[in-house]
Amino acid sequence: MSTQNFENRGHCSMTVFEGEGTVRYTDSKNKHGSLNFPAMHTHVVKLEMAAESEDIESIVQTIQKHGHTGRKGDCIVFVTPIEQAIRIPDDEQGSDILN
Repeated sequence: MSTQNFENRGHCSMTVFEGEGTVRYTDSKNKHGSLNFPAMHTHVVKLEMAAESEDIESIVQTIQKHGHTGRKGDCIVFVTPIEQAIRIPDDEQGSDILN
């Protein structure tokens, strides 16, 4: 999934993490071990986005359309409220700092 899919819809506040983790294998045909972390066994990409409530449906739809490989176990979306947003350099607060 490309971040361009979100940027085209005006969702630009995001962070992408790539790493390894442990989960129960859901696709036994694609099991693999980690060369970097022997205790880890699955490659993960984590996308974090901060958005207004009215944008959640569009973001989730974009993830559903573009955020999967076709393998069982792909793409879990967590939607959680953000209590406060503060931009550290200038101490600005609120949802306006997200864009």
